[in-house]
Amino acid sequence: MATLIPVAFIEKTNTPFVWFCSDCRDVFSLGRMAENPSVTELKKVDANFRTHCKNRHPEAAVGGLNIAEPKEDTSQAAARVVRESTENK
Repeated sequence: MATLIPVAFIEKTNTPFVWFCSDCRDVFSLGRMAENPSVTELKKVDANFRTHCKNRHPEAAVGGLNIAEPKEDTSQAAARVVRESTENK
């Protein structure tokens, strides 16, 4: 199974920002070094890895990144903040 192996980390948070393919050692990284990379950035790395595996390792099973989805997106958070700030007024 081809997987992404983290190889470089943000020191402060121990968050990976560089991975390599377990089957061939090709490198995949975030576009920027971030203590808390966005879900979009992580999904892009995962999609690039899956495309790589489809092209370079077509017979291999693929184990991409395990990306935790946020509980709310930005527009939901904004609506919640407004609602909470105006309650009981």
